[in-house]
Amino acid sequence: MSRKTILMRVQDSTYVISDSVITEKTDTKKVFVETQLIESAKTKKADIEKVNNITPDWILYLIIVLLASLAWIRVFYSSFLTTTLRSVINYQLSQNIYSDPGIVTKRLRQFLLFFYFFSVGLWLYLVFTYFNLSFFELSNVSLFFALLASIIVLYLLRTIIMRLTGYIFSRQSLYNEYLFHHFLINKVFGLAVLPFLLAIAYSKEPYTEIMVWTSIGIFIIALIMRVIVAISYIFRNVVSKFYLILYLCTLEILPVLVIVRVIISLL
Repeated sequence: MSRKTILMRVQDSTYVISDSVITEKTDTKKVFVETQLIESAKTKKADIEKVNNITPDWILYLIIVLLASLAWIRVFYSSFLTTTLRSVINYQLSQNIYSDPGIVTKRLRQFLLFFYFFSVGLWLYLVFTYFNLSFFELSNVSLFFALLASIIVLYLLRTIIMRLTGYIFSRQSLYNEYLFHHFLINKVFGLAVLPFLLAIAYSKEPYTEIMVWTSIGIFIIALIMRVIVAISYIFRNVVSKFYLILYLCTLEILPVLVIVRVIISLL
C-alpha cells in the first residue's frame, strides 16, 4: 500500500515535472513570437515614418498639378507638344518653333519653362532626400523652394551672360537662338522626368533606387546633348569662339564634372 502510494507520488511528481517543462517550453515560444511581432511592428512603423519624411502630402499635390498641366497641354495643344519632343533630335523642327511668331506658341514655350522649373525642382528634392544630401541644412518644403530658386537663378544667369555676350559682339540673334535650343533640351527633360517623380516618391526598394539612377542617367544624357548643341554652334557659326568656349566650360562642362564627382562619392 505504501509502495503504491510512493509510486503514485513519484508518478505524480513526474507528471508535474513534465507539465512544468512543457509549460516552460510553451512560455518560451510565446515570448519569442511576441518579440518577433514587436520587432516587426517597429520595423513597419519606421518604414512608414521614413516614407512620410520623404514624401509629405505637398509632394502628391504638386505631382497632381503637374500631371493635370501636362494633360491640359496634351489635349488642347497636342501637335505643339509632339513637335517639341521631336525637335530635340530634329534641328529643322526646333527652328520652326523658334521662328514661329505666334502668341500662342510663345505662351506655350513659357508654360513649358515654368513646368521645367517645378518638375526638375521636385526631382532634385527627391534625389537630395534619397541620398540624404545637405543643402544649407534645409529640409522638407524649404529645401524644395531653395532648389527651385537655384534653378531659376541659374537660368537667369545663363540668359544674362549669353545675351550680354551677343550684345557685345553684335550677334544677339545668334545667341538668342542658341539659348532657345539650350533651354529646349531642359524643357523636354522636365517632361521626361515627370513619371520618375511618382516612382521615386512612392515606390519601394529596390525599385526606388532603380528609378533614381535611371533619372540621373537621363539627366546626364540631357547635359551631354546641351554640350553637343554648344559645340555645334561654335563650329557652325562665325562667333567669338573664346567667349563661347569659356561659357561652355563654366556653365556646361563644369556642372557635368561636379555631378560625376558627386555620383562617384555616392557609389
